[in-house]
Amino acid sequence: MVDKYKTNSVNLETLKISGTFGSYDALDSFTGFEIEESMNADSMVCNMTFIDAADISNKIDFDGTESVTIKFSSPGNREVDLEFTIFKHTVQLDPNGGSAKAVTLYGVTPEHYTQALIDINQSFNGPLNKFADTIFSKLRTKRKLETHDTTGIVKTIVPGFTPFESMSFLANRSYDSSFKSCAFKFYETIDGYHFKNVEKVISEEKPKAITYQYNPNANVKVDDKRIQFIISKIDVQANNDVMQKIKSGMYASEAKEIDLINQTVIKKEFYGKEEFDEFEHLDDDAMSLDSKLLLSKLDKGINTSFWLMKNIDNQEEETHFTQIIPGRLFYLSSLEQVKARMGIPGNSDLSPGKVINLDMAEVTAKTEFREQEAKITGNYLVTKVTHLVERGNYQSVVEMCKDSYRSNVRRPHKHVVSTRKPRATI
Repeated sequence: MVDKYKTNSVNLETLKISGTFGSYDALDSFTGFEIEESMNADSMVCNMTFIDAADISNKIDFDGTESVTIKFSSPGNREVDLEFTIFKHTVQLDPNGGSAKAVTLYGVTPEHYTQALIDINQSFNGPLNKFADTIFSKLRTKRKLETHDTTGIVKTIVPGFTPFESMSFLANRSYDSSFKSCAFKFYETIDGYHFKNVEKVISEEKPKAITYQYNPNANVKVDDKRIQFIISKIDVQANNDVMQKIKSGMYASEAKEIDLINQTVIKKEFYGKEEFDEFEHLDDDAMSLDSKLLLSKLDKGINTSFWLMKNIDNQEEETHFTQIIPGRLFYLSSLEQVKARMGIPGNSDLSPGKVINLDMAEVTAKTEFREQEAKITGNYLVTKVTHLVERGNYQSVVEMCKDSYRSNVRRPHKHVVSTRKPRATI
């Protein structure tokens, strides 16, 4: 957990445990709760701890049907009103032998429970985003699903998956001719559920990016509105594992499509450096793709290859797999180049899928530090937000990533572009 430094005030309206036993108001006994939303998870989760002086945990026979209702707000941010189904609980006895004990409840959004009891055995012929709508409707939930359009008519079968497994299945097969990555994901935030192309999300959110400034020496009063956007602690981790990048297909890959009917093999080569400008990026300049040595080696061969089947069951269908897989692997891998984690005053408006403009203030006169700060500055995609609420205090822990530098960042090597052209051979 990021060290606490500044928090937002919070108005906690409802914190209620409900079940067949009735309901229990935990407002006076809770010590804290966390709500987690992530672009890499199909459901939000939470945990809540309360001091059980009245021995409520023995009166409630937790069986997975109980729920926790949480409703809170903070100055300048939207109200949060959520329900979670409890799937696990733990009890910690008082080490001093007292009667009071700490009970922690672990919950997941109710739709996660509902969908686990449903099997999807269905064929479909049409745009995959429409199939996603059809599958989601089976949950009969009031929560909404937002989707991005997919390109083309696809004939597919979902073979007995749960609805959420089906959504991930469709996301991996979705093609969008307007955005080369085709990096679709299915995830849940406070706003609802999303079946979206990450590249298009970045394109939509980048113009609306909110600036957060890293300045640990800032002297800002608690009642100053600027305090919401000043960071005093941030952890940044750069991915320097070249071997992992090569294996993931970030630098280069090759998709080989076998046509069983026509008995041909189509090869499509992909080179990240050459095609960088064809993707939507958080900033302008490629990161870690300009190594002369790597480019010279990659021109001699490709380490990562994929074999795909076409025209199975005599179906003439354009799956676009040779476009989907290399672009998706490159794009999602490139977004892992730099990861950052920061704690900010609680902000329920900041959810995964938003873009943050991180401004690194010059806190030192040393040149090497200024250059490092310049590389860290820029736009980030928010991938995960954990909302931490204790009595009277609210903090958000934000995880984010980036794939590129600002164009004015000084680097030790010149920008190198390979002249090799991708080619398709039969």
